[in-house]
Amino acid sequence: MSPVKLNIDLLPVNISVYKMQANNFVLIAFNQAADKEYQLSNRQSLAAKIQDIFPEVNATTLTDALFRVYLSGKNEFTDLPKKKNNGNKTPLLGFPIIL
Repeated sequence: MSPVKLNIDLLPVNISVYKMQANNFVLIAFNQAADKEYQLSNRQSLAAKIQDIFPEVNATTLTDALFRVYLSGKNEFTDLPKKKNNGNKTPLLGFPIIL
């Protein structure tokens, strides 16, 4: 079986890819939708710790949620809003992928 290749820029949802390094989540990739929503390239985000990328969010809550997903391998929906658009909460990460 050969690995499936997917261009994440073709997906209309926010995708961010993190790697665990020294008990921190480090951003290693993101798609155009995430960049457009959160201006990740403007923040010099690649190889940055998640709490440095999103300082406006409680880093402990965010890191704890990602840690639970990392350890369990299961999806988790958590209330981590970044901003409101027309009264609707926008999820901070969309679909994070943790390596």
